[in-house]
Amino acid sequence: MKKKYKFYDKIYFATVIVKVGEPLDKLRNAGMTTLDIDNKKGGTKRYYLINLDNKKDFYSLMHECLHLVRRIFDDRGVEFRAENDEAIAYYFMYWFKQIWRRINK
Repeated sequence: MKKKYKFYDKIYFATVIVKVGEPLDKLRNAGMTTLDIDNKKGGTKRYYLINLDNKKDFYSLMHECLHLVRRIFDDRGVEFRAENDEAIAYYFMYWFKQIWRRINK
């Protein structure tokens, strides 16, 4: 069963969409990607998209959440390096827990 979930982070103003249930070999953008969508007021919104084959794929979600954190930090000018490891770890944990809990309700 295909399912789509939407998340929003108020700290970094990031909108994340998770699609579950579409076989990855059939998707044009498997894994983690960013989407820029023009809105009606002439601006551009950036969405972060994670595609998962199934909702119980714990390891793939972990992998994609790390990519997600990297992209969000890069877009916000937050350095992704050893000196920021605590911020990276907490933000990674935030996204993983949010997504895992919701898709596996």
